[in-house]
Amino acid sequence: MHKGIAVLVGFFLPAVVLACNDTAPVCVTQAYMQAHIEKDPGTLYALTDDSQRGDKREFLASYHDEHLVPRVFQDYWENQATFEASLIDETDDFARVRVVSHYPDWAGVARQRAVEEDALLITSDDWQQLVEALLKEDVDQVRAEAEFYLVRTENEWRILRPTLH
Repeated sequence: MHKGIAVLVGFFLPAVVLACNDTAPVCVTQAYMQAHIEKDPGTLYALTDDSQRGDKREFLASYHDEHLVPRVFQDYWENQATFEASLIDETDDFARVRVVSHYPDWAGVARQRAVEEDALLITSDDWQQLVEALLKEDVDQVRAEAEFYLVRTENEWRILRPTLH
């Protein structure tokens, strides 16, 4: 099954990058960020440079351990997180892309609920209640900036894996 996914990702990625109306490094970074928002470690792995990604099973397991959330929160996140990517500089084989992300301060709301209501994020119901609170409240927005480094190998741009939060 994993081989089938890898084949699909292999066909899909060039289409995503070709559909983008910006420079290739920006398009690859946009595809990477969208895959991160959608919690798609297979695409993240495919877009990461060989020198940074290591063993595929370890990469996928590590990503899952760090970023897995219940479906109810994932649906909320995919509809709330946004980003813009812009080229800083590009040479024949190296590029830097700035990404500015905007998303609700869900962690602040979760902390406040933990203190005031002793509400922890343990069960799916806890996450459902957090999403309901986020939808009801006027939640502050977080603005985060990151710089992505890309390398061109074999005529394709790849991410030198950044730390994603």
